[in-house]
Amino acid sequence: MRLSVAVALSLSLVTFACKKKESGNAAGTSPSTTTPGQVSDGNASGTTPAAGGTVLPSSCKVAVDCQQALPDLGKAAGFKKAANKFISENSIKGGVHRGRDAMINEGQDPFLIAKFAYSLSENDVKGEEVDIYLSKGCEAGWSKIGTELTSENGTKRTMDGVEDNGGYIMTTASKLGVANLAVGRHRFLFVLKANNEWTELYVEVLPKTNAVIVTDIDGTLTAFEEAAATEIIGIKPEAHVGAADMIRSFYHRGYNIFYLTARPAFLMSNTREWLNTRGFPPGTIHTTTLKAGATGEAAAAFKVTELALLKKNTGVVPAYAFGNKPSDVKAFATSGIDAANSYFYKIEGDTTGAKINTDYRALVPMAQAAPSLCP
Repeated sequence: MRLSVAVALSLSLVTFACKKKESGNAAGTSPSTTTPGQVSDGNASGTTPAAGGTVLPSSCKVAVDCQQALPDLGKAAGFKKAANKFISENSIKGGVHRGRDAMINEGQDPFLIAKFAYSLSENDVKGEEVDIYLSKGCEAGWSKIGTELTSENGTKRTMDGVEDNGGYIMTTASKLGVANLAVGRHRFLFVLKANNEWTELYVEVLPKTNAVIVTDIDGTLTAFEEAAATEIIGIKPEAHVGAADMIRSFYHRGYNIFYLTARPAFLMSNTREWLNTRGFPPGTIHTTTLKAGATGEAAAAFKVTELALLKKNTGVVPAYAFGNKPSDVKAFATSGIDAANSYFYKIEGDTTGAKINTDYRALVPMAQAAPSLCP
């Protein structure tokens, strides 16, 4: 990719971040002083301390942290196509590969969607073999379940709201011989055989008695609104004080977490890493499929569509919602989320009866008092 293109795309993303300062945004806050991972997922006693000193049983976690080592990938096979080799070796940013997480009910067949591309301009890797591995429950050993080819342009197929414009793997678990995934979290690994670069996705199988919380990320969880833009140049934003403690308190009461952000598609892996290092619990992550993300009305439309897909696929409407923009207010209200359980960080203007949040530490007791879904 030429430098001028890279600069243009970087400027475009900065514009994306600036546009996110819609009416309704109040002054920013100081960065969090919370140590990443402060709220641990377990200790010798089998219990986990949450914010405020309350101790919650480890059994309340519905989605395990997946930290097992990768399988032995063997020797890279080399690219089949010279064009793919060229873009991989001449990319300024490197790979922007990503998977799309899935949330399903028990007995459903999950969509498995992954994309392989290089650079901010997303030069697609077409017609290359990708090995797919599965770790059931994120604790079992790895099993290789299949090999698929990345797509060429013009497939004209759409899966789970994602349009295939090249470089995609789109399949289902059943087509790879996997059926009836148990309740819990499952890790799928996609490995580009040419050079062993990889990406991942997670499938959350919901229990029959379940609840989901949905949260925006930029400005809602991050300490400043422009976090998506700074990720490009390697600046990792802090989190709002108490935000991870609040989300983790829901997690320890049996709630599945849906991180829904209008960030650009290529920031998927950065987003997963940021949530992990800042102490947020594991959950389902969806970004846009757009190179420059979405703002304003486009962001609202994206989130409405994603929440409609969640309801269509699982019957679930999130029980609690967190945002910081008018676009979040519109998306959550349109999707039928109870205004009484919707919280917006330092927002001004009409919140359609929802609550305004100015300090996440004050919301931790609310999260700890939410109806428990623990077995």
